[in-house]
Amino acid sequence: MAGALKKITLTGLKQVSNPHAILEVLNNKILNGLKTFPENYTYRQCTEQIVKERMNILKQNPDKEVVAEKLGVKYIEEVIEQAKLEVMLIHRMKIWKPWENLIEEAPVNQWNWPPHK
Repeated sequence: MAGALKKITLTGLKQVSNPHAILEVLNNKILNGLKTFPENYTYRQCTEQIVKERMNILKQNPDKEVVAEKLGVKYIEEVIEQAKLEVMLIHRMKIWKPWENLIEEAPVNQWNWPPHK
């Protein structure tokens, strides 16, 4: 029973034995997916920067605890889950194309807050 508990992190994520390899694959999927977005699209620029920083940390540190600490998480499995979600988001954004113009103009005061003004 104790062996089974060691395979699950405090956050309920299953521990992985090769997080560097998994993150390398996921990060490459993210970067390749972002190549289809416009170069001046802010989401692409920010996400590329974050992923490249994470890749540098992974390359410089073979110990997964050190990597997790430098990435600001308790377990590296959290970053793996984030990367999986990012890949899914990129696939959806290819369909949504949020960088394109709106079909019709937004109402004049749409971005004013509070909305009752």
